[in-house]
Amino acid sequence: MKFENRKKVLLLGQNVDFLNHAKNMIEDDNETIDMIIVSDVNEGLNKLTNDQYYAVISDYDLGEKECLDFFKEVRDERGIRIPFILLMDDGKDEDMLKALRLNANRVFYKKKNLLLSCKILKEILEQEILNYEIKKELEHNRKNMSGGLIL
Repeated sequence: MKFENRKKVLLLGQNVDFLNHAKNMIEDDNETIDMIIVSDVNEGLNKLTNDQYYAVISDYDLGEKECLDFFKEVRDERGIRIPFILLMDDGKDEDMLKALRLNANRVFYKKKNLLLSCKILKEILEQEILNYEIKKELEHNRKNMSGGLIL
């Protein structure tokens, strides 16, 4: 069942098995999240431009375009500030540092245990969405309070 107040999350990557498993587990455990899977970077960029999303989860290996290039385009060129979680298969510490320096919210190394990886990813995603919502509410309250002050 779909609700209008569901929070869309873009799930981008080439590993269809992992993405489908993560989608099913997260949507089954959290009825407010709607995972949208795409494997094409340009389709992902179009979706982010044309609709409201609450987070992006992206595999590091995107085939034709490096994840960090995608991330830079989302943040710098399009100004989209939603949480960005980077998925990695192995411990490339240099790539992880690059992502964190570009202000990715989280870097997550997928475990060999698919079920455990999806459970951890679900928890990370829920935390990041909650942090994002709190930040947006604080910004909204700050704007409303400053607009009503008499100097």
